Amino acid sequence: MITGVILAGGKKDFINGTRKSFLQLNDRTVLDYQLKELGKVSREVMIVTDDPRAFLPNVPPTVRIITDFYKNIGVFGGMHAAFSLAKAPYIWLAGSGMPFISSSAAEYMVNQLGSERYEGAIPVIDGNPYPLHGIYTQKALLSLNQLIKKGDFSMASFLKKITWLPIRDWPEDISKKFVFSIQTKADYETAKSEISTNKISLLG
Repeated sequence: MITGVILAGGKKDFINGTRKSFLQLNDRTVLDYQLKELGKVSREVMIVTDDPRAFLPNVPPTVRIITDFYKNIGVFGGMHAAFSLAKAPYIWLAGSGMPFISSSAAEYMVNQLGSERYEGAIPVIDGNPYPLHGIYTQKALLSLNQLIKKGDFSMASFLKKITWLPIRDWPEDISKKFVFSIQTKADYETAKSEISTNKISLLG
């Protein structure tokens, strides 16, 4: 039912000169964890990147590696590629800097989505939406294409255009850490601290 997608591209995809996907957390990379977690619930797993050669030696052959059709338009390029080529009816997006993504959260959102009138389900944590841990349907591609044709590459515009279900209430056994994203060196240190103190397990 789900295509799991890692959006891994762009100039901001590096910390200390290393791609976020290849940052080490103990003896594993962020990518290692993401692939394992995506694989728990996804019929297929895709990576959208501007540098396929960087990923080919680091992923199993079952992972599809694709590139943007629309170049230099930020996250919309990756989303467009994913929405266009995904084989499953639901698409679970994950940013490359999100080490604690949750398959349980993804399944919960799919189950909540239900109604055909929605184009997506997006977690809302502490009042903030997190579209890069959202679940989307193929119908969201139409809205995305319309914005791309207008030259509007704003995520805020995308959220205004699609009909999406906010997921605010979460079961107690789903940690809200799943929306955490490494954006800075300080965030990377925080992620390492979370792992080293056993606050979060990458092997769960």
